[in-house]
Amino acid sequence: MDPPDAIFRQLEGQSDRAAAIVAGAFLDDQLGMTIEYLFIDLPAPDVARLFHGTGPLASNYGKILIGYAMGLFGPDTREDLETISSVRNEFAHNSEDINFNSPLIAEHCSRLNFPKTLSPTLQRSEDPRINYLITVGTIYQGLWITRLLPKAARKKAQGSIRD
Repeated sequence: MDPPDAIFRQLEGQSDRAAAIVAGAFLDDQLGMTIEYLFIDLPAPDVARLFHGTGPLASNYGKILIGYAMGLFGPDTREDLETISSVRNEFAHNSEDINFNSPLIAEHCSRLNFPKTLSPTLQRSEDPRINYLITVGTIYQGLWITRLLPKAARKKAQGSIRD
């Protein structure tokens, strides 16, 4: 997978619906790849049974639960991942003309933790889209960096983006 900046450049100029769905999908993929990376080396058929079809990690929610249970991230990140999933699903399954300023979406984005905790100098934006994309990008980057660690350091990677 490409580095985070290359991935997120693809979202520039996209509609709110496209940005929310695509960013959420990128994050879901990265979470799955990071979880798989932290597992023992498994044969491809076992990986497929875990992550595809009706496997326990086929859903975004399953990946969030197991990532949290593995200590890959803490409760704030878990909450953010669940909120990101809710926003993504709202855009994906709501046929109304919604955007990041729609009341339900804006309310979800106001609950995101990373824009508040990322850096003492980072100011929370008034734009829910920016807060959503900053949160997705921050978590994505933490997961991506975890996968850059040597395989021997996999156990030490647990908690690398802990809150």
